Amino acid sequence: MRARSSIVMAACLTVGLTACSTLRHQSGDAAPAGSPASATPAASAVSTAISTAPASTVATTPQSSGAAGGGSGSSGGGQPSTTLELGPAGYGALKLGMTRQQAQPTGLIAGYSTNGPNPSCPQARLSGAPTGQGVVWFSPSHTVVAISAYGSVATPQGVRLGMTGANMRRIYPDWTALGTNANGRGYARVPGNAAAEYRIEVTNGAVTSLTLQASNEPCYE
Repeated sequence: MRARSSIVMAACLTVGLTACSTLRHQSGDAAPAGSPASATPAASAVSTAISTAPASTVATTPQSSGAAGGGSGSSGGGQPSTTLELGPAGYGALKLGMTRQQAQPTGLIAGYSTNGPNPSCPQARLSGAPTGQGVVWFSPSHTVVAISAYGSVATPQGVRLGMTGANMRRIYPDWTALGTNANGRGYARVPGNAAAEYRIEVTNGAVTSLTLQASNEPCYE
């Protein structure tokens, strides 16, 4: 009998005073020990009281978003953000070889223009990139042939603007500068895409330009 009373009291603490009154009234203590009816009313009352408990008594805990930093943290509103990588085939849904008509619906380019340094090769920029950065080049046949990084945009292997040239060369040991061994413009193979290359410039020992481009792009040196 004490065991059943303890269960009832625990239920009281869980669902509140109104349910307690119901439980005490229907606890069935006067029924003979061992009688099937002795447990049924209490169990029924507990079930009824819990099922009718106000929804506000149920606590919810929001899922934690990732810690901010390195471009892989959370965005506003507690929603995780996704950092797009430059390579091996493009930048997110924007791919080398896409026509303008295919590229624009991705939402990743803005400012399409033929007023760039090479009028036969139209230019756009990556959405969100400052003017003059994140340049997207289109060939004379209007297909994407080059995508330049900006800000914290990095390759899948971790090369990004501002990285030291020494660290970049450890990641892409085949990079060869057209200037000195430490500085200048050079090219490296793109892991996973034999038809593309990384055009990487190093100035004063740091990466200052990073572009994923088709190996046969015809728009600039």
